[in-house]
Amino acid sequence: GQDWLTAAEIADLALPGLPKLKRQVHLRAQAERWADRLVDGMPAARPARQRGGGIEYHVGVLPPAARAALVKRGVCFEQA
Repeated sequence: GQDWLTAAEIADLALPGLPKLKRQVHLRAQAERWADRLVDGMPAARPARQRGGGIEYHVGVLPPAARAALVKRGVCFEQA
């Protein structure tokens, strides 16, 4: 499964309770301070490993309904 997603990936997945545009996901992440959160004691944001940079967010920062949708779709295996 995939436990880290970029804002573009989050937007493309059209998850419940989250914006469907990359820019709006970025704004939501800033407003809710996703990059400052911890998941299992580790930072919930990291530099994206893909070409072009950016930030990846751990699925643990997403709302419960969005995490449940990811599990149901098989994108990630457990709800953080």
